[in-house]
Amino acid sequence: MAVNSSFQSPSNADLGDIPVLRIAPYAVVDARAGMTFARGWTAELFVRNLAGQAYASFISTAAPDVIVRFPGRPRSFGLRLARRL
Repeated sequence: MAVNSSFQSPSNADLGDIPVLRIAPYAVVDARAGMTFARGWTAELFVRNLAGQAYASFISTAAPDVIVRFPGRPRSFGLRLARRL
């Protein structure tokens, strides 16, 4: 079992401190748990962005009056299977 976290401090998507291009601070937590089976098989369940934190990963101006915000990864679940040969 493992838990990872990352934190992004407040930043600005441009030189200077332009209010509309400020990127708010955010934290993202990922978790995973797995088991090892016979014949080298492993299974692992994982969750990325465990809390479903909504955040902007980048902000840009496409034109003087257009602001584009790129969202961060949404919460996602998965199962990873692997086998050592």
